[in-house]
Amino acid sequence: MVALPAGLVGWGLRERDALSLTLGALLGTATGATALIELDAGPTWLRWMVGGAALVASALAVRRRFGGRPRRTVAGFTDLALFEPERTAGLVEMAAAVAAFTPEVRTSPEREGLRGEGGEFGGGGASGEF
Repeated sequence: MVALPAGLVGWGLRERDALSLTLGALLGTATGATALIELDAGPTWLRWMVGGAALVASALAVRRRFGGRPRRTVAGFTDLALFEPERTAGLVEMAAAVAAFTPEVRTSPEREGLRGEGGEFGGGGASGEF
């Protein structure tokens, strides 16, 4: 259970592959959670607190590591946005164009009220009118 996440993280670091790193991190988190459940290490609230503190500490460590480097790159990875602002503006314009081509709202015709005009009832040879 530990070898696959560790192998994926190692492969991702060696090949500079973000997908392998992400999968390795997710599988490592699942492995750690499974180990904590199976080992029954303390109360549940304490496990949540320790896990959350570990995630916050690792996020701060990664942010500090990237922030201290020129062009915010470490070993070929960056924490900068992957898309330029111009591309997001293009997406907004495209969404506005799609919204402009939507059909107008159709109203349903008004229904007339109930008109009781009588009818017949019966069955199996019986008949009658109301």
